[in-house]
Amino acid sequence: MSVTKDLKQINLKQLQTSDSILDSILIPKKIEAKQLGIELIYQIDPGIEEIKLSLNKIFRIVSNLVDNAVDAIEVNNEGTEQIRVEGIKEDERYILSIYNTGSYIEPKLLDDLFKAGVSSKGRERGYGLYIVNSLVEQGHGEIEVKSDKDYGTEFKCYFSLK
Repeated sequence: MSVTKDLKQINLKQLQTSDSILDSILIPKKIEAKQLGIELIYQIDPGIEEIKLSLNKIFRIVSNLVDNAVDAIEVNNEGTEQIRVEGIKEDERYILSIYNTGSYIEPKLLDDLFKAGVSSKGRERGYGLYIVNSLVEQGHGEIEVKSDKDYGTEFKCYFSLK
């Protein structure tokens, strides 16, 4: 289905854009998520452009993590699910967080999650998080994962702005 057809089916007031540079990738993902019964909400504070990465690389990080969250929720589908994307500038760092309800990563996978070829989704997969981690490191950042059955899963990227 095309974005034009999708937009006709969705009340544009429900999209609530944030006037962020990420709107161009998050609005289509919000539409896709809504069609799957997933609420995607986001708030990106000013300052994301200060991360020492090209905009294209920031888009790749966010896009991959949001796509993974959508995939994880589709697999579990235990009710009303939500994805939250937040960008927060704190002093000399920028924190980018992607959280989803309804899924978690097995503890045995957490240690190897960012290695090439490691995936909970099957064979011949597992390069997205490896690439995300590489991009975060290029941006003088680090990434952490919190995942639990009662919490969901959250990826937090911490970027130094110095």
